[in-house]
Amino acid sequence: SDVEDAFVDVPKEHWAHDTILSAYAKGWISGYPGDIFLPENAITRAETVAIVNRILGRRLRFEDVDLKYHALYPDLTPAHWAFADMIEASVDHHYRRTEDAYEIWRQAL
Repeated sequence: SDVEDAFVDVPKEHWAHDTILSAYAKGWISGYPGDIFLPENAITRAETVAIVNRILGRRLRFEDVDLKYHALYPDLTPAHWAFADMIEASVDHHYRRTEDAYEIWRQAL
């Protein structure tokens, strides 16, 4: 199946195999290019925030982020893959959902 073969570096014998594939099937994780997961690597701040956002159904498109929020994280450029996730998770806001479940911010608090 697609889920069972999702990551070439997570053999069935790996202690977290079932948990990793369950999180993948739910859309919480996606791994790295080349169908790898790197299960022995430490998780990063950005990866953690992206996973928590996905679990909570929090979705913000990069193009909908006001770039003024870049000042919150000088070490995180707007070009970073998790920029929108980091802003989504750390700026209190009201929003409405689009038909495809992304947030459009009405007001940052």
